[in-house]
Amino acid sequence: MHPWWAVWRLRRLAALTGVVLATGVISLVVPVGTAGAITTTNYALQPVSLPNSTTPRSDFTYALRPGQNLTDEVALSNFTDQPQSFLLYGADGYNVQAGGGFALRPRGYHNVEVGTWVTLVTSTYTLPPRTSAAFPFEVRVPLNASPGDHVGGVVALNVASTPAASGKVTFKIRNGIAVAIYVRVSGPIHPGVTVTRVGALTSEPALAFAKGNGRASVFFTIHNVGNADLQGTATAKVTDIFGRTVKTFRPVKLALITPGAIFTVIEPVWKSLPVAGPQHVVVRFVTDKAGTVSASDLLWIIPWVIVAVLVAIILAIIFWRRLRRRRRRRQLQPSLAAEPEPAEPVGAAP
Repeated sequence: MHPWWAVWRLRRLAALTGVVLATGVISLVVPVGTAGAITTTNYALQPVSLPNSTTPRSDFTYALRPGQNLTDEVALSNFTDQPQSFLLYGADGYNVQAGGGFALRPRGYHNVEVGTWVTLVTSTYTLPPRTSAAFPFEVRVPLNASPGDHVGGVVALNVASTPAASGKVTFKIRNGIAVAIYVRVSGPIHPGVTVTRVGALTSEPALAFAKGNGRASVFFTIHNVGNADLQGTATAKVTDIFGRTVKTFRPVKLALITPGAIFTVIEPVWKSLPVAGPQHVVVRFVTDKAGTVSASDLLWIIPWVIVAVLVAIILAIIFWRRLRRRRRRRQLQPSLAAEPEPAEPVGAAP
């Protein structure tokens, strides 16, 4: 069975936290938050306020042309009584394949979009205790950049690591925080989305039809086929052959789906399945820019124990009828045997 993946509910905002393991890399995932600066207890990364503006920015949002460039600043703050060192770098944004959570590529990943458009003046910096510093960066859009939305971010990764363990495996964790960058490159905008691969994985114990302990995991795939980022709400339900709703899942809200993103949403476990029969799994996805799309698939719930019993009964009936016909044929064989003709009498000579 596949693991039950939780779908991270997001809002389009700046900061994010994440970890990098000594034995591998885990992407930085944007968490839910409110507008404005998002901080940790030890440090923060946030956009520098624009001149003559009293409203704090929660992210960097730009509308640029191919070949255009601009400069901006991000502020890094150290809230502790000890100096802290950070790696600063640009990263591409994407949707995690399992669940669709928005994330930024980890350090060392080969970026191809916004992560390559961002140039930071400083890559490594040690911040004194209880201080903040502003770091300028440049965003340069390539001449061949495709029209539409492009998403990335500026990441501040803490150099210091903390040990952790999971069972017998030990590793080190690096914490990071980032500010998202949203770039719309001028040109035609074509929003589009599809829902595909609707289905379910079932787990039906032998006596599930009697105990009601059958389970299923409904899943579906969302694909942003346009060049605009999207947000929307997906709802899934199951109906029987009479059109009656037998299961309704809670809506799944997705606040940022990047162009080209393909990911699978798996709903929470559906318990106490119907006894038997075909069930229709229907998914409806309502978006802010690409309208509403729907998809469905047929799920068969088969009580295999009942099926096996019925097959055994049918086979037994067939065997009994064949045996009965054989007995009848044997009983009829003596009566069907030809009787010998009487011999012609021998007459006296005249």
